[in-house]
Amino acid sequence: MIADATRPATDRARGIVLSGSAGVGKTRVAREAVAGCGRRDTRRHWIVGTASARGVPLGAFADIASDFGPDPLRRVREVIDGLIGTAHNGDVVIGVDDAHLLDDLSAFTVHQLVTRRLATVILTIRSGEPTPDAITAIWKDHHLERLELQPLSLPEIKSLLEYVLSGAVDSFSAQRLWRYTQGNALYLRHLLENEVSADRMTQRSGGGCGRGIPGCRRRWQSCLMRGSPTCRGLSAMFSTPSPWPSRWRPTS
Repeated sequence: MIADATRPATDRARGIVLSGSAGVGKTRVAREAVAGCGRRDTRRHWIVGTASARGVPLGAFADIASDFGPDPLRRVREVIDGLIGTAHNGDVVIGVDDAHLLDDLSAFTVHQLVTRRLATVILTIRSGEPTPDAITAIWKDHHLERLELQPLSLPEIKSLLEYVLSGAVDSFSAQRLWRYTQGNALYLRHLLENEVSADRMTQRSGGGCGRGIPGCRRRWQSCLMRGSPTCRGLSAMFSTPSPWPSRWRPTS
């Protein structure tokens, strides 16, 4: 669905809004989407909303425009020009992380980028948090689709553990990790690191991982040392959305 939403088109805005609770992997998925959109020479920007910058008009874009004058609309135009430059229509991809924390003028700038179809825009917001009206209007007025990222299910957690640890994981361990994390990818990362480091998650003689002979720690460390993309992805909180399509649910 992300690929379809960000595919070049002339009859609609390009991009998507990713929402979900803290730790489900919104930022990681958004970064993957930004990196995967467009051609190799596509201009890409990554913008982050923060609570500290929320009180500053256009605070999220402070490093984009070199001259901020007293006219708000002129300042918005300067930011848009700084983002788009001389790129052709569709040759700019912009990721906006934690868009619910944007100040009103930054939110208006993002809204303009979407509604005027100046760039492919991929946003993340935290579910349940107050969000600027300009950002809410992006999906409520049907400019972009909104997708709610779901926590990992028990089978998904078991599959992820077995892929990362290169071995079968017993049902008890998978259920325990799912019960403690409730499918939250960030919590899973920290808990898995602690379990493996303490040898509470160990390798069985048959090659599986669970409660038994120490060995999963070596697998985890070896995975990190080899620079395995999957292992790096889990350590970054979440790897890629493609193995778990059930995590996506359209939200109107």
